[in-house]
Amino acid sequence: MDLKKAVLEDLSAVKRSLLLLLSANSNSPINGRLWYQKELFLISKNNKEVEEEACFEAYLWGPHSELADNTMEELVQIGVVRQEGSRYELTPLGKEIAKEISKKTPKEEQELIEDVKEFFNNLSKDELLMFIYASYPDMVEDAVEFKRLLPHRKEIAISIYRKDKITAGKAAEIADVSIDEMIKELQQRKLYLVEEL
Repeated sequence: MDLKKAVLEDLSAVKRSLLLLLSANSNSPINGRLWYQKELFLISKNNKEVEEEACFEAYLWGPHSELADNTMEELVQIGVVRQEGSRYELTPLGKEIAKEISKKTPKEEQELIEDVKEFFNNLSKDELLMFIYASYPDMVEDAVEFKRLLPHRKEIAISIYRKDKITAGKAAEIADVSIDEMIKELQQRKLYLVEEL
């Protein structure tokens, strides 16, 4: 049996989602393990099958799935995914497999995966972690990185806002300040403009 057929016949929910994630946004690479873990976690919040299979647990760097790591490692070993430095991308075979999977994937699911990857992929490590820590505090366990980031949370929130990724309300939540205080801060930096009537 050829490898493409073998992969398509042995498609767990996590493997399927990782392949769709890697093919999203014109097959752009995923920045690293931290990114695919958090991207898959967000997908799992909207996909019961992935959530049940991945079994995300609270971890030092926020939600973590051992199965996701093992699956990505397997995809690299069989030549479907290439790892260069910390980045992951589909090989030509991986692109063929992902194309087959996407033909059978509902449009809404594909759009969600595209949005999740687009949202996270150009966040820095600190922005990614702070967003996750603030949004899912129950998924943080003895987070050394969280303690390191705490004094910088307002700057990180503003940085994510500047990238046009979040609202002023979400920035306030990440910074742990009131919405009024955040808007005032954004106005002082000429980042928050109220449209005139």
